[in-house]
Amino acid sequence: MDDGHNELPTTSRGNDDCIDQIPSHFLVELTSLDELAFPANSTKRVKYTCVASTSKSLCLGTSTGSVYIFSRYAAKSRSRASSPVPVQVFTTRDGQISTISVSPSEEKMAIGGDSGRVSIAQLNNGQPPTLIYTTPGEARSPDRVTALSWSPDLKTVYSGHASGALQCHRITKSIFRAVHQKLMKFDGEIVQLDTLQQHVLVATTLAAHLFHVDTGTLQPVGKKVRSTHAPLGSCYVKDGDGGGSAFIVAARPNGRLWEANLSLERNAILTSKIAALIKRKVNNSTEPIAQNVLKKHFDYLIQQVQEQKAEMQKSLDTTVAFCQKIQYRCDKLAEEFPTESDEETEDEDIKMEVEEQEEEAGPSTSTARPPPKRPPAKETDEEKWERTERNKFARYIAWHMLRCGFIEPAKELIKTANLQGMVDVEVFQRIFAIEQALHQRNTQPCIEWCNLHRSKLRRIGSRMEIVARTQDVITFIEEGNIPEAVAYVKKNLTPIAKDKFQGDLTKVMSAIFIPLEESKTRNPEYHTPLRYEETAKMFIKEAYRLYGLGGMDAFETLVQMGLASMKTPECHADRKTPKKKQKCIVCRPDIFPLAKDLPFAHVENSIILCSMNGSVCDDENNIPFLFPSGHVFGKKAVNKLRRKNGKIWDPVHKQEIEEDEVLRLYFL
Repeated sequence: MDDGHNELPTTSRGNDDCIDQIPSHFLVELTSLDELAFPANSTKRVKYTCVASTSKSLCLGTSTGSVYIFSRYAAKSRSRASSPVPVQVFTTRDGQISTISVSPSEEKMAIGGDSGRVSIAQLNNGQPPTLIYTTPGEARSPDRVTALSWSPDLKTVYSGHASGALQCHRITKSIFRAVHQKLMKFDGEIVQLDTLQQHVLVATTLAAHLFHVDTGTLQPVGKKVRSTHAPLGSCYVKDGDGGGSAFIVAARPNGRLWEANLSLERNAILTSKIAALIKRKVNNSTEPIAQNVLKKHFDYLIQQVQEQKAEMQKSLDTTVAFCQKIQYRCDKLAEEFPTESDEETEDEDIKMEVEEQEEEAGPSTSTARPPPKRPPAKETDEEKWERTERNKFARYIAWHMLRCGFIEPAKELIKTANLQGMVDVEVFQRIFAIEQALHQRNTQPCIEWCNLHRSKLRRIGSRMEIVARTQDVITFIEEGNIPEAVAYVKKNLTPIAKDKFQGDLTKVMSAIFIPLEESKTRNPEYHTPLRYEETAKMFIKEAYRLYGLGGMDAFETLVQMGLASMKTPECHADRKTPKKKQKCIVCRPDIFPLAKDLPFAHVENSIILCSMNGSVCDDENNIPFLFPSGHVFGKKAVNKLRRKNGKIWDPVHKQEIEEDEVLRLYFL
């Protein structure tokens, strides 16, 4: 290990001193373990995911978003037969809870979930906890919380996430500091957090870091970064002398523990010792020096030199790579903006024309010149139009593929056609992920999406969140977990449904309080096996409506228009003729299902419309006449085009024509 970091067995501290400073308890005593097992045994949906303990209670997080708080003497003060609920139940909207942390004062509890949201509740001495903080809506993102830690003043909670993000959540509001703040982004998932004064010790799957909150500086613990991800944590251990100093203990692969100090005092001590040894050698001191001492200290100096050399080489490589990147960008700019102006290009064109004329006039006595270089041919209008059409249809196809869920092929097409700034891949990718989650009977991503766009969904009058949360309530009902269903409705459905969707709320409450068999008869849509598939279809429709996307994309519309223009009553799925010999594209067996419900291009009774006013031409009221230009005009329009000199004005050719040039048309 680098300087300032030693293995625990080789440290000067005794093992007993370290053990005395580590917390001596994790679980509290319970009169009976049946209290812990009852919520999980009552329904298969509830599974314990995390645990936190205090001197008075035990907090268990579940997969349903609830926190069960058990008192140490719960079984003595309450009979389980009378109330099948733990001492206290705190319900969140975070879905599955991933971690819980109770403050050292045991007055507050921080809760983190798979949704990435952090909630803080006040513990009220036997009363149900009350919510005092939750992550603001604009700061929420689906990033699982992996670690929580309290600041020494108990006013801030630091959260680590699966993406490597370190965030702080301040309980007390201030006009000078934001309630929520993203501090740093690390490589790898955050495994463990610990705080000491203004420092946050962050352990990720690749390394450990010391982050200073006030200055925003970051200091690595050690110089070596692991090449493979591993869930290895680190924490502070205070010295037993009560002086307030501490050191870091970090886990390392192969079951090793390493110690690291918090300052550079040890480096200064080693450097001063080495300087004293060198001075003694230079002054020809006769006092003997142990060989192992010399080797140890000089090895330390060599190691420091090698590390500084490696850092200089790394800095040099980074600078060279940055310069190459700048040079590449400059070359690209030079290609896009040529140095020659238009006037210079015209002068060269004139010179080349003059030289060509001199060559045609005959040989000259002057010295022969090399043939001039011609500039590259410019793109013609036809080539520009072809390129534009190709990109347009590539964009249409990419949109259609994204709607159908082919995300990766669509990305390849967008990259090939250089359409990165014209197609919102992230929107469709998120929609497809939520749709797949609904098919797997998981409503949590859909609910997170509804929370993120709640104001827009309320503006367009969408019922998406009501329908998604109703599925969770029906699941509780079918599992027989009526108390959880009532708590869920009170916590999540009532605030959003009591104003505009009172009918949905009444229907859900009636389904809770009537027997299950009667509910299946009265509300068959709640208990159908395809209710999650119907919810997924509704989500797709509401998402397209929110983002302003129509029911059909441009590619689908173009294909249907093309097939409808060629479809006739004689078209059918021709399976006898080989595909290469079929003349009608609609009659192909693989194409005809797409055109089956489209209208026919053939019309039994044709009509003629006047080219001037669009009125119908017939033999009685509006006789059709054919002009020399090939356009047909009705008699009413011809009367308006007639001049006083007996001639007729042709609006297409912009000239007067004789009356005998206008031919009458007849219907057969």
